[in-house]
Amino acid sequence: MSHLNTHSQAIPSSSPHAPKATGVYLATFGTIWNEKNELLLLHRTDMDRWCLPGGLLDLGESVTECLVRECREELGVEIVQEELLGIYSCPSRHLFSFSDGRVIHYIVMVFNVAVVEGIPTSDGVESRDLRYFPRDALPDIVPSHRIWVEDAFERAGTPFIR
Repeated sequence: MSHLNTHSQAIPSSSPHAPKATGVYLATFGTIWNEKNELLLLHRTDMDRWCLPGGLLDLGESVTECLVRECREELGVEIVQEELLGIYSCPSRHLFSFSDGRVIHYIVMVFNVAVVEGIPTSDGVESRDLRYFPRDALPDIVPSHRIWVEDAFERAGTPFIR
């Protein structure tokens, strides 16, 4: 999750001032639900916003391995990847400009996951808190994560491709 910080800015690709991407990153995130149909979100340490658990794929790592690793690192839990919620690659939502001049296009896969071991706990490094939220009481969510959260609550049955 730390790859996006206060030194990044979303640049809508439809803007006439949008720079060309200089790289592509692949990322995976997970949705974890409690028995009340509330979604688990993490309160980030680098900004006062909330997000889903997940992050960038390391070289040589599968999507599943990445999601398992990120949930272990960020939440201290073991998970099982379940169905694909969606694939998100629209540059108008997933193109970021960094202070060092990089412009990265993120391609993100979001999965529903089940915790099979442990109790989600904030790592204190990337997140300062975590909580389950109902749809009608969501906090201030990282802008690029908003569509993923909306889709998670929608649960259309067919993966979203956006």
